[in-house]
Amino acid sequence: KGAKGAQEASLSIRVLFQVLMTLVRSMAPFTPMFCELLYLNLRHMLPQPERADSVHFLDFPQPNLEALDERMELKVARMQTLIEKGRAARDKRGISLRTPVRSVTVICPDSELLADLEQLQGYIKDELNIRAVVTTTEEGGNLTRSAAPDNTILGKRLGKDFRPVGQAIKSLSNQQLIEYESKGQLEVAGHMLSGDDLKVTRTFTGDTENVEPMSYDQVLALFDVGLDEALRQEGTAREIVSRVQQLRKKAALSPEDLVEVYYSCSDGSLLDVIKNHMDTIKETTRVELVAEEQMPARLRSKLIIENEEEINGTKIKLILATASFHVSSEAASCGKSADELCNALDALDLKDAKAALAGGKLSVAGVELAADSQVFFTLGALLAANKTPL
Repeated sequence: KGAKGAQEASLSIRVLFQVLMTLVRSMAPFTPMFCELLYLNLRHMLPQPERADSVHFLDFPQPNLEALDERMELKVARMQTLIEKGRAARDKRGISLRTPVRSVTVICPDSELLADLEQLQGYIKDELNIRAVVTTTEEGGNLTRSAAPDNTILGKRLGKDFRPVGQAIKSLSNQQLIEYESKGQLEVAGHMLSGDDLKVTRTFTGDTENVEPMSYDQVLALFDVGLDEALRQEGTAREIVSRVQQLRKKAALSPEDLVEVYYSCSDGSLLDVIKNHMDTIKETTRVELVAEEQMPARLRSKLIIENEEEINGTKIKLILATASFHVSSEAASCGKSADELCNALDALDLKDAKAALAGGKLSVAGVELAADSQVFFTLGALLAANKTPL
């Protein structure tokens, strides 16, 4: 959506287009009418000479083997595994994905694996809503190993010797298992074991009050799940955003539909969240939330939907209204009354007038109003600029 820059947005759109076009061409023999409809829309993004009249005039897509990157596939697989473990850690502690957590520390002797996770840490942070990803090969004093035999491999190979060997494996010390990992082999009960003969598990022996350890393969991931007030507030802010988005969906609004959001709440802690995390809320809703008592009377006729929500046991009423232009007290100098200006603004086409406002001024009712001082799009923008409504 462009939140991380135009270059990444452009790349994402091109990848999405390639995926959709390949999928449509692949599915066309099986769902011909549906794929035809999709293709007729997608083809407008193709250069004119490449636009076929029908998806059924195109060849079945062939794999581009040169595009295969097994190294990148391994990196992504490692990233996905850590993300899955992070979600499992949240579930065990009952922490919603909307509530941020401080960090994850990944301990592993494989420096290549750690480098892969560092390269993709931006995606890990986004997927797990986590502030920091720390990687290290240093184990410290709170990690111990235990081992179990691979029953399938060793049972078939050792036969009747499997039982005593299996018991010996379970009694291996942490130091012996370190040796096994570093040398790749270890003699146990008269048998040389190597490769996947042993399943080594890492266990965190430190304080787990605020740490959720997750062990897999050679990795021990320590998720810092201790929540302070700032993290809880941010989680609540994201919950408010979710409720606004659910209201938009309930009202059958499209992403292009422009709205203003008003709220009514008597709980001081929830009001503090709205005040302290307005930027977080605006990042997704694209507008500031405004208290219902500040809603102009003329917007009452533009209400789209309202609903009382419960967030963390506290009730809050959310209201969506059609977005409008608002004039500040500085517009009084133009010689027009507030009613004259508001009526003229309400008669404008929203999208055209919004585009004109981006140029720095808006002509209405025979006068020109300056953007960001006399006229604003949404009341929230006016109040955020520390202006007083006319």
